[in-house]
Amino acid sequence: RIALEVTYPDTYIDIISNLAVNAMLLHTGDMITPDVTIDYLTLDDDNGDIYDGTPHYPEICEGFNAHSMECPQLRLIEFIYPDGHPDLINPEGTTIRVEVQGFLQEPVPGTGMLYYSTGDEWTSVAMVEVSNNVYDAVFPVIECGYEVSFYFSADTDQGTTVYDPWNAPSASYAAFSAFGLETLFYDDFEYDEGWEVVNDCLDGQWDRGEPVGGGDRGDPPSDYDESGSCFLTDNQYGNSDVDDGYTYLISPTFDLTDKETMIQYALWYTNFAGDNPQSDVFITYISDDNGESWIEAEEIGPQSETGWHIHSFAVNNLITPNDQVRIRFEASDLGGGSVVEAGIDAFEIIEMDCGPTSVQPGVNENQIPLQYALRGCYPNPFNATTNISYELPATGQVTLEIFNVMGQKVTTLINGSVEAGRHNISWDASSFTSGIYFYKLEAGDRTFTKRMTLLK
Repeated sequence: RIALEVTYPDTYIDIISNLAVNAMLLHTGDMITPDVTIDYLTLDDDNGDIYDGTPHYPEICEGFNAHSMECPQLRLIEFIYPDGHPDLINPEGTTIRVEVQGFLQEPVPGTGMLYYSTGDEWTSVAMVEVSNNVYDAVFPVIECGYEVSFYFSADTDQGTTVYDPWNAPSASYAAFSAFGLETLFYDDFEYDEGWEVVNDCLDGQWDRGEPVGGGDRGDPPSDYDESGSCFLTDNQYGNSDVDDGYTYLISPTFDLTDKETMIQYALWYTNFAGDNPQSDVFITYISDDNGESWIEAEEIGPQSETGWHIHSFAVNNLITPNDQVRIRFEASDLGGGSVVEAGIDAFEIIEMDCGPTSVQPGVNENQIPLQYALRGCYPNPFNATTNISYELPATGQVTLEIFNVMGQKVTTLINGSVEAGRHNISWDASSFTSGIYFYKLEAGDRTFTKRMTLLK
């Protein structure tokens, strides 16, 4: 109000009144959350794009920033990735094509920068400009098995350095340094796979099921991978937050002996409502002694925002993998009345291929598999391309087909003779609708079928 009164002394009351009344109709739930900032900007917008500014953007943002509800950054310039962001960084070096284009301002040629980190400090390198404001971001040799975080920047003709993501390095892109990835374990929480819940709180324990709260208190209105179910805190309509203490979600025990692996999961976490907002944190732990002791793997918060977000970490950077590995998710309410909501979905253990250093288990001295196998696809869930791995001990006829959830064949990826060995094939599902699909391999006298989820 104060900012609008200064800029629009004759009309500020009308502006505020219109925004406030219409925001009540637009905003869902009965709590003030950071989403209200987007609601106000959407109502104030005059062209369908709040990221190029709105008529009263400075005044609205000044008011909400005073209450720790930041406005999204304006799109001064755009970063475009023609080949997308990689899931893998080749340990021997990787190049990402980056195009910088003008929007509200113009980019200055030759100012593109790449920033990367493997867990310690950030390293910055100038990107190679191949044409005007078109760059190759070149990663150096990075030891296999590490998670690589990275972001980009470029300068504008008005002297502003713009980052992508806009709030880097607090937010960044991530990939893993490996030659290939294979899903060893995936849980969409449709069935009980042996997870344990331990509580030290008055209310708000982890529950497995379909979300019923409707998103009114910062809780997830639906699961992440569209299977239906997930784990979330206190799955009750109207009262779905953690109260006064801790609730722990603990995985079954995994055997990761002699494997380079990473843990990946979808997390929903909000703590921005109540009497003491943004004071709690969400912590992920790993154990190598079946839960007798725990090592912190990741801490999220105290700042939070709505939505499902993918998180991951490299197991081998924290422990020496064995047959006693467990994961623990901790949600807590220690902030004296804060509203804490959490959800976990699409839990995945992914093995990273760091290349053969000797004869691998399950292959002969020529690195030929000893049996037929259909490995997991990666990524899974995916949008819109995934890679399917399979193994053949002998050359022969192979059929690899994709079916929808109704059992109807939608495409054939392979139908012919394939040589013995380990193989990968990519499926581009950009022309297909979101949902659950099955991939079926027929080779030799064996038939394998596995499930994957396409999310758009």
